Amino acid sequence: MGRGRLNKEEMKILGQNPYVVDVSEERIVYSDEFKRRFMKEYLEGKKPKQIFQDAGFDPAILGSKRIERAGARWRESFAAGTLGDFQDAVMKCHERLLPPDRVIRAQNRQIDSLQIKIKHLQEENAQLKRQLSQTVNTENDSLYM
Repeated sequence: MGRGRLNKEEMKILGQNPYVVDVSEERIVYSDEFKRRFMKEYLEGKKPKQIFQDAGFDPAILGSKRIERAGARWRESFAAGTLGDFQDAVMKCHERLLPPDRVIRAQNRQIDSLQIKIKHLQEENAQLKRQLSQTVNTENDSLYM
């Protein structure tokens, strides 16, 4: 248990957990809600294994390495500001089930959303540059008076 591929019984048990979006022999897709819960509790000092147990997961099924790697991925995503940006990875799980035109539409919506984020970040960056420039100019003016 908890090593390598999951068997049918383990997949059935994991699939009943509300924090699991999808499960196969090779992987488990956890909900964004659980990822956020994990990070909140982790930052409060709780150990990864305890967080999984408290969320109804059996560490014997998952295995310590799977828990460790999931936590590492989520901490990395959290640090990058991308934790929860993937809509529970549902799009990825269902792409293989959706007709290509629906997948393309969903991807286009995601691209549009990301382009809007980029535009806002560029505007914020330009505003911060202007503020910095004004601060530097003000300091330079006071030096020469």
